[in-house]
Formats: sequence, C-alpha cells, structure tokens
Amino acid sequence: MNLWEIHKSYVNAKRFQEIAYVFAKYGFSDILERIGLEAASALGLGRGLLSNKEKNSLARSRRLKLALEELGPTFIKLGQILSTRKDLLPTDYIQELRKLQEEVTPVPKETIESILLQSLQVQTLEDIFLTFDFNPVATASIAQVHRASLKNGSMVIVKIQKPNIHETIRTDLNILSYLSRLLQEQLEPEYSADWAGILTNFIEGILKELDFMREARMMARFASISDAQVRIPAVFFEYSGASVLVQEYVPGIRIQDKTALLKASLKPEILGEHLVTTFFKQVFEEGCFHGDPHPGNIRIHENGCLIFYDFGMVGQLDTRTLYHMTRVFYAAGNGDYALMARSLCIICSGSISGTEPMLETNLKDLVLTYKSLPLKDIKLQNFLHSLDHLLLSHNLRMPGELSILLKAILTLESSVRELNPDIQLLDFLLPNFEVLIQKQFTKEAIFTRSQSWLHLGLDYLSELHGDLFLMLKQQKRIQVETLARSRKIDMFAYRIEKLVYRGILGLVIASALIGSSILIATGKDAASLPFFLGLFGWFCAFVFAAILVYNILTVNQPGKE
Repeated sequence: MNLWEIHKSYVNAKRFQEIAYVFAKYGFSDILERIGLEAASALGLGRGLLSNKEKNSLARSRRLKLALEELGPTFIKLGQILSTRKDLLPTDYIQELRKLQEEVTPVPKETIESILLQSLQVQTLEDIFLTFDFNPVATASIAQVHRASLKNGSMVIVKIQKPNIHETIRTDLNILSYLSRLLQEQLEPEYSADWAGILTNFIEGILKELDFMREARMMARFASISDAQVRIPAVFFEYSGASVLVQEYVPGIRIQDKTALLKASLKPEILGEHLVTTFFKQVFEEGCFHGDPHPGNIRIHENGCLIFYDFGMVGQLDTRTLYHMTRVFYAAGNGDYALMARSLCIICSGSISGTEPMLETNLKDLVLTYKSLPLKDIKLQNFLHSLDHLLLSHNLRMPGELSILLKAILTLESSVRELNPDIQLLDFLLPNFEVLIQKQFTKEAIFTRSQSWLHLGLDYLSELHGDLFLMLKQQKRIQVETLARSRKIDMFAYRIEKLVYRGILGLVIASALIGSSILIATGKDAASLPFFLGLFGWFCAFVFAAILVYNILTVNQPGKE
C-alpha cells in the first residue's frame, strides 16, 4: 500500500467516524445498530450528544434534516433527492427535507472571489464583469448562484462550485457505497424500498453534476432541440470551466406563484399540460431529458415560455432501450406477458436467459390489477414503485438511465401538480407510447432495424475469422502448457519413485548389516556356516551401499538424468 492509499484510508475512516457520530448525536443509533454498526453508534455517546429533552422537543424528521445539514454537501443533496420521493418517506419527512432546497449556508465572499479569479485566470473581477453581486441568488449543496453583468452589458448568472467539494464528495461517496452494501444485506428483506439502488443512482448522478463543462454542453444541446415555447439559457463558454459556469440571465415566474401567473395572463392549467408535453417530447422524440424537473429548476417566462435551469442531471435513452420500452407497453396492452418479461429482462440485465414463468405471472397480476382501475384512480408513482419492487424480487435492476427517467417522472408529477392538481400524467404518457409503438412497428422502422441487425451480423462475421484464429491459438497454447505440466508431473513422479527405491535399498542394506552382524556374533568359529553367511551378508551390503552412494553422487547431478 502506497502513501496515497494510506492517506485515503485514513481520511475515509475519519469521515466515517464523523458521520456515525452525527447520526448518533441526533438520536439515530437504532439505524446504525440495525445495519450492523453497533460500535459506530457508540461514537455519539460523547460530547455534543443531544439530551433526551432536546430530542423529545424535536421531531425525528427535523432531527434527520439537521443531521444531513451538519454533514455537508453530499448529504444535503441526498436529502434534497429524498424530498421528492413520496413513495419512500412519510409526509412529515418530505416536508422537512424540502427545506434543504433553500436553507443552505452560503460560501463567504472572499472564498467566492478566490475561486473566480483562479478559474477565470484574471487579476481582478473587473477584467470580466461590469458588476458582480456577492449576495447569492440561490445556494445549493454543491454550488451557489450569483447575478452579474459582463463588460459588454449582458446580464448573466454565475454558478460557482463550493471549495474542496470534489474531495469532500468523493470521500462521502466511498462511505455511502459501503453503507449501500450494508443496507442491501441488512434492510432489504424487511423494507421493500431498494435503498442500495437509490444510493447507487445518487452516487452516479452527483458525480455527473460535478462536471460543469458537461452541464454546459447539455444546455447547448437542449437549446438546439427545443422549440420556440421552451427557453434554455445560453452558455458563455469562454468564461466557463470545471468549477464556474457562466450563463445567460433569463428571469421567470415561479410555478408555485399562482398570483403572478394570473397577473401575467397565464393559465396554470395550460402551462401544466405544456410542461408535461415538453418533457415527454424530450424523452420520446429526442431521447434526452431533464433529469431533475423539480419546481426550483423551472420558471415561466412572461410570454408563456417554459424556462429550464440546472442541467447537472440529464438522462439519455439510446434507441435500443426505447425500442424495448415500447415492447413492454405494447405487450402489456395486448396481454403478451411473455414478450413483456423478455423485454424487461433485456432492459434490466441485457439477457433473456433469466426469464421465468413466475415473472410472467407476476407481471400479468400487476397489469390486470391496474387495468381494472379507472384511469383517474391510478397513481403513477404507485405503479412505478410496484413495478420496481416486482423486478427486484426477480433479481432484476433497471439500468441507471432508466432509473433517472423514473425519478424524473415522479419529480415532474410533483411540479405539474403545482400548476394543475387535477392533471394525470398517464393521460399524456399512454398516448405518447401509442404513437411510439406505431412508429416502432411501421415498415420503415422494421426495415431500419433489420438493416441495423444485418450490419451487426456482418460485423460479427467479419471478426469471426480473427476470433477463430485467437481461439485456435489459445487452444494450442493451452495444449503446450498442459503438455509441459504433464512432463513436469512425470519428472516429479520419476524423482519420487527413485527416492522410494533408494529408501527401500537403504532399508535392505541396513537390514543386511544388522542380520549379518547377528550371524557373526552367534557363530562359534570362523569355519561355521553362520559366520560365513554373516561375512557374505556384509559383502553384499557393502556392494549395495557402494552402488547407492555412486547413484546419489552421479545420477542426481545436473545434466546426469
């Protein structure tokens, strides 16, 4: 282990102790013990532990919010994501965790200025900005946002990563990865929620959010594919970098502000439908969608356009995944549960070898249960949660991008209800799937897929001779190695055999010497037969001993065998 690995292990262990201490401090020792961290829970029994009076005065949901806030950016972000999961947490927890969207301590002015100067590689901010407001417009877990104006007069928003955020988050993610495995082993049999999967998707998502240049490229891409009814802030790439993102300032009305919307002669009900239509267009037509469409990331322009902010989390679906998603809904609508099972297995694990009759039966029960309900009574989040739980029971896990889509749909539902509480996403989702199904099964689509499969087959055929050559070469190498091992084994056996023979010969010599000595000792005179036999035995023993010594000294030498 090198010095860096030793340092990394020390930092992880120290941070792990801090995390355990904070959770124990706020009265969550029972959770630490439940996942097998009894020793860690004792860390909270020191200085700073909340008294029973303090704990009783604070609701458990409030204490969880305070614990996440004290642990810093990674856990604040985790709390923000959990605040959108009504399928996982009770209402009081959701309401408390939502406060993490706004109640985040801002970074001091001096630190922000230092980060900007280093990123922009200038001596003073006046070299780039005409004005810069150090009072943040918004403060999030990973970054905070400031308003400014460039020297050319353009109003901009500057998104700045917090200092040392990479090291802090990567350390926390290592610990969360470890905790996810504990949760998988300890909690999954009792709790239906896939907490390990949730943490895994969170880890993948937050690592992407740390890449500001990726976010800038995604904003440019969405701007190119959006219609006139959607506004994406333009990015100033010349001033943006890994830790700073400078984008156009596009003000808008919060979707929760019904009074301001009505004052601008905008109808929330129509805007809600437009939001749903726009999102599903991103998914089904572009295969690229906003991964976190919560109310804080959406505004309404005074002309009725939708404004999307914060493209740190973006989902992308390839053609193959969309095709098999289409087959799932097509099979569900036509009662072909075998096709539905095969398509889900391909999406989740890339193979149909895991398809089993019980999966088909369970899918049939799930689909028929929801088909029997009126559309207005179907809660999309309940259906998606039931489907996810069913797949987990068959050891099938949705890929990361599809998990982002499901989370985005659930988040979108909460945002849409701010505009129109009566809207049903299924009213828009099912027609989109019907259109997609029609597109996927037209003659042109089938011909295109056939061409793709043909090219794939040709690619495999073109590489077949090379693969066969490698297989034959590998087989020949294995044969040579096997033959060499066989020879070594034979040589080893031969040597063992010689050692055994020498041992037996040594025993014979020793026995001859002992027997001859006894005969000589019992002989009455030198002319007696026992004495003669004893001498003959000594002579034979001497000859055999000479042969054995000669064999040992000559045959065992290198090159003599």
